Amino acid sequence: MRPILLSGIAVGLVLACGVRAGPTPQSGEATAAWFSSAGDRLAYRAYGHGAPVIVVAGGPGLDADYMRPIAEDIAADGYRAVLPDLRGTGSSREAGKHLAMMTVSGSVADLEALREALGVERVNLVGHSFGGGMVQAYAQAHPDHVAGLVLVDSVGADLTPPPNPVFAARWMARLTPQERDDYAALRARGDLTTAMRLKFRATITDPARADAFLAALKPVADPVAQARLSADYRANYRVTQRDPSFRVTVLYGENDWVRDQQAQVAAAYPRAAIHIVPAAGHFSWIDRPKLFAAFLAAALRPGYP
Repeated sequence: MRPILLSGIAVGLVLACGVRAGPTPQSGEATAAWFSSAGDRLAYRAYGHGAPVIVVAGGPGLDADYMRPIAEDIAADGYRAVLPDLRGTGSSREAGKHLAMMTVSGSVADLEALREALGVERVNLVGHSFGGGMVQAYAQAHPDHVAGLVLVDSVGADLTPPPNPVFAARWMARLTPQERDDYAALRARGDLTTAMRLKFRATITDPARADAFLAALKPVADPVAQARLSADYRANYRVTQRDPSFRVTVLYGENDWVRDQQAQVAAAYPRAAIHIVPAAGHFSWIDRPKLFAAFLAAALRPGYP
């Protein structure tokens, strides 16, 4: 499907159909709970009431709290947004010591255990960045339990670097020459967390919003466990299913570096609705919060696309 650039007119049409553009105060109230997977206790937070939607953070290893605005948007639209602390993060940090589970199959098993704990047969999943890979891996293993996928600024069908990257240069162009040197030096000495923060700052269009986001962003809790997970995904993550029966919606920021994998995603999901959010980067909901909320509400609405 041809990607669609969402404009103000498009958002107006979505809102005219009864879709809300921002969270209500009640949507920020969360309840904490636990579930079990492979003998380990993992935590999640739930926002709102209604049919559950599992919201999976990226990184790997980022604290799920950065995804809270998405969970609140989902809750305010009448769903129960379930935000797990993935293995090795947040309140599930201890479970990251079970290194045999820091794999593609382990993350799939964790999501399946969460679905079973929620007591639903089929569920919608929203995944951001690396978390988009996790929900795609889950959907490939358990297609009958998936109502739909929403891939937000997500990795593609595998983690192979694109041969001719175009969009990756856009965020780099926002760095000063000194920042480019700093970024290269940080990666060379293995300080990937600081390098990641520099990259995140460059991809968010508004400097004030970038500063606020980075001030609230928590560091990767267990780099060793997350490095193992990342290595296993690089080696073993492949989406081989084509044109699944469940609906797939893809959202890219216009200047997001993962758009270099857009053709790969379109090939994997030929019936997917692919939307491009203008003037946005790798965190679309930060750059364009009302537009993102309207898009997300439409994507979760039964019968869409």
